Amino acid sequence: MAELADELVAAEALTVAARWDQAADAWGRVHALAMQVGDLELAQRGANERVEALRRDDRPASMLAALEEAMALAEGDARPALEVRLVAAMADIGQLRGAARVAGELLAKMTTPGLRLVVADTLAGVLLSRGDLLGLANLVEQLEAEARGGAVLAARFRRAQLQRMQGQLDDAAEGFIQIHQVLADHPQAAAAAGGALCELADICLIKGEFDECFAFLGGAAGHFQESRRRAALFQLEAERAMAVLTSGATFLPGLLDGPVDYAGSRGLVLLEARTRLARGLCRVAGGSDAAWADLDAAVLLAETAGAPILAGRARLERFLAGFGEEGGERTVDDLRQAMEDLTGDRVWHSRAMVLLGQAVAATRPGEAIELAGRALCRFQAMALSEDERSASRVLALVSSR
Repeated sequence: MAELADELVAAEALTVAARWDQAADAWGRVHALAMQVGDLELAQRGANERVEALRRDDRPASMLAALEEAMALAEGDARPALEVRLVAAMADIGQLRGAARVAGELLAKMTTPGLRLVVADTLAGVLLSRGDLLGLANLVEQLEAEARGGAVLAARFRRAQLQRMQGQLDDAAEGFIQIHQVLADHPQAAAAAGGALCELADICLIKGEFDECFAFLGGAAGHFQESRRRAALFQLEAERAMAVLTSGATFLPGLLDGPVDYAGSRGLVLLEARTRLARGLCRVAGGSDAAWADLDAAVLLAETAGAPILAGRARLERFLAGFGEEGGERTVDDLRQAMEDLTGDRVWHSRAMVLLGQAVAATRPGEAIELAGRALCRFQAMALSEDERSASRVLALVSSR
């Protein structure tokens, strides 16, 4: 019993200090010792705390194993709460199809209002990664109808994400600004506040508003540092690299070695895909042949995980970087696949339409006109003037032939 008491004190101290890697091991020992002496209540606490520490330490694969132990002891509302963690861990390791299925089944049987909203919000994140906008739209409506208290803000966040994907950029930006204003001064919501600023940075990048984009990314970094979430900081670094490249400047690819290695070593598949995509483009800009390995890996990781929008973005960026630059059906087919993958993202789907129209202008002028014309109408509705000019140039190219 003395050993158990000592381990409990140590685990609690490590948790307070946010030393999550050591805390996870300490809570594992608490769980094991409590099981030996038959203290099931403390064993349950040890198992649950270990799951939480592993989540905060960005170790989803280890978290899945810990969840099995915790769920074996869970009773009442404790079990569905752990099942929500299971969905999140599955998504992190790239099992998006399975995560969507488990979350959907859990939502269908969930009756506890608070937990039901947590499940719905978790499922919304998975559907967003899956590019399932119809499912996401239905779920957002459900969230908005059922949300109470703090959950109203979560529903607003998902609504803004949906608006961004649908190309309603100004409405989405307004939502994210409002969300950040509410969360900015609440340390316990630092990660969500940082997420709102990252979304705003993405919208500014789409519009070519680089100064505003970098300002939002800087603010997000502060929030993520406060929340001590390394994975979020590494994803932000990848986003910053992409923004720097888009602005016409250079970004040293070596700065992304740490994020890529971190994601790979922890099985964070989607993060690895994003960081490899960013590093690959940095290497392209630097003329390194190693770029193609990164870009190919980004496509494969996202595709295998069931994240079509991320896969499509990686395919599109690979095409723009010069993949198959001598032309041919392989290039066009890959671009068609990118366009199909990006169907759930109105902005990037429209950009892919323009690029495909340009690629087939000489051989399929009718298709090129249709693609560029549709994209032009979309860009006009989204008030993306530079993209409008790109679509117009394709139309002019076809007309001049």
